[in-house]
Amino acid sequence: MATSSALTVSIQHGIDTHKVELGEDWKVKDLRQHIWTSFSIPVDRQKIIYKGKILSDPEATIQSLNFNSKSKLMLIGGAVVLSGEHEKLLLEVGDMLKYQRSMFADLHVLVNKALVDGFLPQSLHSSAKLDYMKSIRVMNGQCMNMLESLDSIQVSPQDTAFREKKKSLITGINKFLDELDTCTAQLKKL
Repeated sequence: MATSSALTVSIQHGIDTHKVELGEDWKVKDLRQHIWTSFSIPVDRQKIIYKGKILSDPEATIQSLNFNSKSKLMLIGGAVVLSGEHEKLLLEVGDMLKYQRSMFADLHVLVNKALVDGFLPQSLHSSAKLDYMKSIRVMNGQCMNMLESLDSIQVSPQDTAFREKKKSLITGINKFLDELDTCTAQLKKL
């Protein structure tokens, strides 16, 4: 990777924008290597988009692509998660799902006693429903975070046992999300 005078460009990755300093004589392959070392995204998992086009020619120079200090690139691709980390992540997500289900069950019992069985005065029902719906929204958001974490795991096609564990967790999370939706609909009817 040769370096002459530096050029700073913006690289958008997900919701984050990073300022990155490049050598003006760099080629796309140098940029990809820099992204690999800076963002831990392997070259083969990177899609770099500039002016609506994917930068696919590794030998194209930054100058020939007309990069300047106002250039904005979009980076698509995820960092590598090592297989030991895969197992740990699956266990963490599984534990989080169990915890969410437990919290939901406890909350559901409380709300049934308070709203349905009449243990809570009618004047407080509206406030209790809002609090319950807020808790459901929080659980929903946490489930979405769990799904994003699982989605970040790249599994080889040969690792069928691991793929099945991942699929089972995703199915469990989706079922729980359905339960949350059903509960929200029932709560709106009260």
